[in-house]
Amino acid sequence: MTKAQDLIAEAFEIPVSEVPENAAIGRFEAWTAPRHARLFEMVERTLGRGMTGAEASAIHSIKTLQVVLDDAEGTET
Repeated sequence: MTKAQDLIAEAFEIPVSEVPENAAIGRFEAWTAPRHARLFEMVERTLGRGMTGAEASAIHSIKTLQVVLDDAEGTET
């Protein structure tokens, strides 16, 4: 289980066990526009700041979400 899976499960209001490892827009039925917006809100809360445009546009799958989270963690001081 990754932080990305946890955030997706919470934003989509589903059990973590229902979040596939390859979850992505267009490949995961639960990934709707309203849930995507909620996911953005939760990511920003997790980061403690607003996302950059590059970060926001990068999030289209569980893998890219994890990259955004990892990159943000690596830049914290």
